[in-house]
Amino acid sequence: MKWGSVEPSRGSYNWAEADRIVDFAEAHGQQVRGHTLLWHQQNPSWLTNGSWTRDQLGAIVQDHIATEVGRYKGRLAAWDVVNEPFNEDGTYRPTLFHDTLGQDYIAQALTWARAADPSAELYINDYNVEGVNAKSTALYNLVKSLKERGFRSTGWGCRPISSSARCPRPCSRTSSASPTWASTWRSRSWTSGCSCRPRRPS
Repeated sequence: MKWGSVEPSRGSYNWAEADRIVDFAEAHGQQVRGHTLLWHQQNPSWLTNGSWTRDQLGAIVQDHIATEVGRYKGRLAAWDVVNEPFNEDGTYRPTLFHDTLGQDYIAQALTWARAADPSAELYINDYNVEGVNAKSTALYNLVKSLKERGFRSTGWGCRPISSSARCPRPCSRTSSASPTWASTWRSRSWTSGCSCRPRRPS
């Protein structure tokens, strides 16, 4: 469901593979999580090679999110709205979306996804954020800021690079004796769940 796969040409969508996944899941009583709406990789060349103004790119992103999320409204349980927005040092990753739209591109994307499917869970997803470090602090501060501004994302996704299916280390941000970082962050009342999607070591 990445941009390069579903919209290889501007305004021309290829839903064949995504439809097969969703149809299969529904036929077998499974839930689907859409991955991903905005990422710095696997974007179509027409998008990455374009010379867009802020307004132009904003309109393109809004249309893409509205089209893709809207197509599966009520059929997908969740979306990774923004994937890997931070560098390891906690700074924003330089991407087409960040560099053109500014830091608020994440809030905009969440707003457009929420409008397209109010019932879907929405996530900001990254890796190496299962412990306390510069990147996890940046993600924490981002979601805390969004919550203070009234934005409603469902949670954050952590992708520990291990063979475990759980976020492997407890969080030391609070004194809560929670078994995982996800539970600790949930106790801060700004996420209703963690998506731990382990990546196999290369």
